[in-house]
Amino acid sequence: MHTSREVKIDLSKRQATHAILPYFPAPFPEEILYSIAARYVRHMGTPPPDLVAEQLFEVGRKRQNIDFSSRVGYLASRLPPDCPIEADALLFKHTTFPYYATFMPSKQRAKATAARLDPSSVASFSGSGWKWLSAEKALRFCPECLQGMLQSVGELYWRRDHQIPTILVCPVHGCILRFADTSNFARRAFCPATPATCPRDAAPVIERLAEAERVTLLSIAVRSASLLLDGTTILSKPTDPDNFRRAMRSKGLLQGEVRTDLLALKTKMTETFGHLGRVWPHVFATSDVRGSGAIDRIAGAGNEVTDPLIHVMLSLLLDELPDALPQERRAFGEEPWECPNLLAGHADRRAVTQVVCSKTDQGIVGHFRCDCGYEYVRTARPDGTATKPRITKFGPTLAPLLETARAERWNIKRTAEAAGIHPKTLNAHAEAMGLTGIWTKTHCRKRA
Repeated sequence: MHTSREVKIDLSKRQATHAILPYFPAPFPEEILYSIAARYVRHMGTPPPDLVAEQLFEVGRKRQNIDFSSRVGYLASRLPPDCPIEADALLFKHTTFPYYATFMPSKQRAKATAARLDPSSVASFSGSGWKWLSAEKALRFCPECLQGMLQSVGELYWRRDHQIPTILVCPVHGCILRFADTSNFARRAFCPATPATCPRDAAPVIERLAEAERVTLLSIAVRSASLLLDGTTILSKPTDPDNFRRAMRSKGLLQGEVRTDLLALKTKMTETFGHLGRVWPHVFATSDVRGSGAIDRIAGAGNEVTDPLIHVMLSLLLDELPDALPQERRAFGEEPWECPNLLAGHADRRAVTQVVCSKTDQGIVGHFRCDCGYEYVRTARPDGTATKPRITKFGPTLAPLLETARAERWNIKRTAEAAGIHPKTLNAHAEAMGLTGIWTKTHCRKRA
């Protein structure tokens, strides 16, 4: 998860090496950091943009980025003592960083978080799907939200969820978002939310939505906005590949037990989101469009897809699809199933998720395989009972036990008990592995 608890950096004492700001506005709920800076500019009498960027972030830009998450630690180190906000709260509650961090592997997420909370760091977001958003192209608002802001806090501001590129309708009201009018502001300036920058006739971010498009875009917006909340996450391939594979299997989107069925995935994605092809053509295009081929890449062995939109869509698809597990698979109960391997050291004995089923006259035969290499067979009889597991392959965990038995002169009974199988079965597997002559007369001794 992407909570601030992952990284512990003490910023309770403002650093003396930087000049403390005389004033900084208290953030409003869900207000993006860019908006707080814009209100700071307005409250301080509109100082020059370059001076403001230097004061707040110690960096000058040719144009302002809506999300200054890379300089949060520096800004927090300069806030006045009476300002009720710390670096981790600024990062996780007032930037879009949590949205992108959701799809990072845990080590990358922790590293990115630490870099942003470090007052001396200028963090990079390379390879994470991060969108560099300039204010004159991306500041957006919901007319319905503006009315609520005036009633609740008496001042307008920019909400962070409205600035996520793939949120085109307001997650709260469902209406199409509108572009702010920044024509009277220079690229380097901080544009505040005002009646002038949020006019009633502002251009919508997308024209003429059909009802089906609006409903689907609202689902995407709600799911995307939820990722900004502390601790919220979704199932994705980069962060939880095992459970992701299990979910794909349960929905009939795998070929066999591991490989993604690309044709089935494309078919289901097109059926569910194909009507949004004009909105995001790259999702379904295979070439000639920037960002195309994402579905093909997410079906591959790696985690090449960094665009959060694809992961959000896939999570919605998995929620919507009915369970496609065949009836034969359910004959053995709910997965995961038992792994009888005593040598694997499973913290949870129910570690098996791979099974191939076939029908016979005796019932349904299930061939189970654990990631530890242990394989066994069970038969679900027509009367509802099932046979005990019959081992077909022990896997690599058996060899070290056999070497120990050879070195310490264990007899076959003692070795079989340690492996959890019958002595005859043990002897057969040892011979299949080419380890013969372990229990000769000269190497056997009774248990002490």
